[in-house]
Amino acid sequence: MQVQGYVVEPELTVYMVKPKDTTYIYQALHAFTECAMKNKYCAQFYSEKSAEEAMKVMAVMRCLAAFLYKGDIVGYVGYTIENPWWMKQEVFRELFVLCVSPNFHGFGRVAAKWMEETAKLNHIPLLETAAALPEDPQLAKNLYMKKQGFTLEYPAFVKILKGVKDDN
Repeated sequence: MQVQGYVVEPELTVYMVKPKDTTYIYQALHAFTECAMKNKYCAQFYSEKSAEEAMKVMAVMRCLAAFLYKGDIVGYVGYTIENPWWMKQEVFRELFVLCVSPNFHGFGRVAAKWMEETAKLNHIPLLETAAALPEDPQLAKNLYMKKQGFTLEYPAFVKILKGVKDDN
Protein backbone atom coordinates (compact mmCIF):
# COMPACT_ATOMS: atom_id res chain seq x y z
CA MET A 1 0.00 0.00 0.00
CA GLN A 2 1.38 3.39 -0.93
CA VAL A 3 0.90 5.80 1.96
CA GLN A 4 1.07 9.55 2.10
CA GLY A 5 3.91 10.71 4.31
CA TYR A 6 3.76 13.45 6.88
CA VAL A 7 6.42 16.20 6.56
CA VAL A 8 8.15 16.31 9.93
CA GLU A 9 10.41 19.34 10.06
CA PRO A 10 11.61 21.77 7.38
CA GLU A 11 15.23 20.55 7.42
CA LEU A 12 14.29 16.87 7.74
CA THR A 13 13.43 14.88 4.62
CA VAL A 14 11.64 11.53 4.71
CA TYR A 15 12.53 9.29 1.79
CA MET A 16 10.59 6.09 1.12
CA VAL A 17 13.26 3.53 0.25
CA LYS A 18 12.81 1.67 -3.04
CA PRO A 19 14.20 -1.77 -3.95
CA LYS A 20 16.98 -0.19 -6.07
CA ASP A 21 18.23 1.82 -3.05
CA THR A 22 20.66 -0.84 -1.86
CA THR A 23 22.81 1.63 0.10
CA TYR A 24 19.83 2.58 2.27
CA ILE A 25 18.71 -1.03 2.67
CA TYR A 26 22.14 -2.25 3.76
CA GLN A 27 22.75 0.69 6.07
CA ALA A 28 19.43 -0.01 7.80
CA LEU A 29 20.29 -3.72 7.94
CA HIS A 30 23.69 -2.96 9.49
CA ALA A 31 22.14 -0.66 12.11
CA PHE A 32 19.44 -3.21 12.89
CA THR A 33 22.02 -6.00 13.22
CA GLU A 34 24.00 -3.90 15.73
CA CYS A 35 20.84 -3.34 17.80
CA ALA A 36 19.79 -6.98 17.58
CA MET A 37 23.16 -8.16 18.90
CA LYS A 38 22.64 -6.06 22.06
CA ASN A 39 19.33 -7.79 22.85
CA LYS A 40 19.66 -11.16 24.58
CA TYR A 41 16.74 -12.74 22.71
CA CYS A 42 17.48 -11.30 19.31
CA ALA A 43 21.18 -12.11 19.53
CA GLN A 44 20.35 -15.74 20.22
CA PHE A 45 17.92 -16.17 17.32
CA TYR A 46 18.96 -13.47 14.86
CA SER A 47 19.27 -14.29 11.16
CA GLU A 48 20.87 -11.59 9.07
CA LYS A 49 19.59 -13.34 5.93
CA SER A 50 15.99 -13.15 7.20
CA ALA A 51 16.44 -9.52 8.25
CA GLU A 52 17.91 -8.68 4.83
CA GLU A 53 14.96 -10.30 3.03
CA ALA A 54 12.52 -8.42 5.29
CA MET A 55 14.26 -5.10 4.55
CA LYS A 56 14.00 -5.80 0.82
CA VAL A 57 10.28 -6.59 1.15
CA MET A 58 9.76 -3.37 3.13
CA ALA A 59 11.45 -1.47 0.28
CA VAL A 60 9.15 -3.12 -2.28
CA MET A 61 6.11 -2.26 -0.14
CA ARG A 62 7.45 1.28 0.50
CA CYS A 63 7.40 0.59 4.24
CA LEU A 64 11.02 1.53 4.94
CA ALA A 65 11.48 5.24 5.55
CA ALA A 66 14.90 6.91 5.62
CA PHE A 67 15.14 10.22 7.46
CA LEU A 68 17.70 12.71 6.17
CA TYR A 69 18.80 15.85 7.97
CA LYS A 70 20.59 18.35 5.72
CA GLY A 71 21.29 15.51 3.28
CA ASP A 72 22.72 13.04 5.82
CA ILE A 73 20.85 9.91 6.89
CA VAL A 74 19.95 10.11 10.58
CA GLY A 75 17.55 7.21 10.98
CA TYR A 76 15.11 4.64 9.64
CA VAL A 77 11.59 3.50 10.40
CA GLY A 78 10.39 0.09 9.24
CA TYR A 79 6.68 -0.66 9.46
CA THR A 80 3.74 -2.57 8.03
CA ILE A 81 0.17 -1.57 7.33
CA GLU A 82 -2.18 -4.49 7.70
CA ASN A 83 -5.57 -5.69 8.81
CA PRO A 84 -5.30 -7.70 12.03
CA TRP A 85 -7.64 -10.66 12.29
CA TRP A 86 -9.62 -8.90 15.01
CA MET A 87 -10.09 -5.51 13.32
CA LYS A 88 -12.03 -4.20 10.34
CA GLN A 89 -9.63 -1.27 9.79
CA GLU A 90 -5.93 -1.25 9.03
CA VAL A 91 -3.29 -0.81 11.69
CA PHE A 92 0.09 0.93 11.34
CA ARG A 93 2.65 -1.38 13.00
CA GLU A 94 6.12 -0.12 13.73
CA LEU A 95 8.72 -2.84 13.23
CA PHE A 96 11.73 -0.75 14.22
CA VAL A 97 13.00 2.77 14.75
CA LEU A 98 16.76 3.12 14.24
CA CYS A 99 18.85 6.22 14.81
CA VAL A 100 22.07 5.91 12.79
CA SER A 101 23.57 9.31 13.57
CA PRO A 102 25.21 9.86 16.96
CA ASN A 103 24.97 13.62 16.37
CA PHE A 104 21.20 13.73 15.81
CA HIS A 105 19.31 13.86 19.07
CA GLY A 106 15.59 13.23 19.42
CA PHE A 107 15.14 10.83 16.52
CA GLY A 108 12.71 8.66 18.50
CA ARG A 109 10.46 11.67 19.04
CA VAL A 110 10.64 12.61 15.35
CA ALA A 111 9.91 9.02 14.26
CA ALA A 112 6.96 8.65 16.67
CA LYS A 113 5.45 11.91 15.44
CA TRP A 114 5.95 10.92 11.80
CA MET A 115 4.29 7.53 12.36
CA GLU A 116 1.32 9.12 14.11
CA GLU A 117 0.78 11.81 11.50
CA THR A 118 1.32 9.39 8.59
CA ALA A 119 -1.27 7.01 10.06
CA LYS A 120 -3.73 9.91 10.44
CA LEU A 121 -3.14 11.12 6.86
CA ASN A 122 -4.01 7.63 5.64
CA HIS A 123 -7.09 7.24 7.87
CA ILE A 124 -5.51 4.47 9.94
CA PRO A 125 -7.02 4.56 13.43
CA LEU A 126 -4.49 2.44 15.36
CA LEU A 127 -0.72 2.76 15.71
CA GLU A 128 1.22 -0.06 17.36
CA THR A 129 4.84 0.12 18.40
CA ALA A 130 6.91 -2.73 19.67
CA ALA A 131 10.05 -1.20 21.21
CA ALA A 132 11.41 -4.74 20.97
CA LEU A 133 15.09 -3.82 20.89
CA PRO A 134 15.58 -0.89 23.25
CA GLU A 135 19.02 -0.50 24.76
CA ASP A 136 17.26 1.08 27.73
CA PRO A 137 13.63 -0.05 28.20
CA GLN A 138 12.97 2.90 30.52
CA LEU A 139 13.96 5.37 27.77
CA ALA A 140 11.59 3.63 25.33
CA LYS A 141 8.81 3.74 27.91
CA ASN A 142 9.50 7.43 28.54
CA LEU A 143 9.49 8.22 24.80
CA TYR A 144 6.29 6.40 23.93
CA MET A 145 4.21 6.73 27.09
CA LYS A 146 5.20 10.02 28.70
CA LYS A 147 6.18 12.06 25.65
CA GLN A 148 3.92 10.67 22.90
CA GLY A 149 0.78 9.55 24.80
CA PHE A 150 0.94 5.81 24.06
CA THR A 151 -0.43 3.26 26.52
CA LEU A 152 0.88 -0.24 27.24
CA GLU A 153 -2.02 -2.50 26.29
CA TYR A 154 -0.69 -5.89 25.30
CA PRO A 155 2.84 -6.89 26.26
CA ALA A 156 4.76 -9.73 24.64
CA PHE A 157 5.72 -12.58 26.92
CA VAL A 158 8.85 -14.42 25.81
CA LYS A 159 9.98 -17.94 26.66
CA ILE A 160 12.95 -19.71 25.14
CA LEU A 161 12.02 -23.36 24.62
CA LYS A 162 14.68 -25.89 25.58
CA GLY A 163 15.47 -28.73 23.21
CA VAL A 164 14.19 -27.03 20.03
CA LYS A 165 16.84 -27.19 17.33
CA ASP A 166 17.43 -24.66 14.58
CA ASP A 167 16.86 -26.21 11.16
CA ASN A 168 19.60 -24.06 9.58
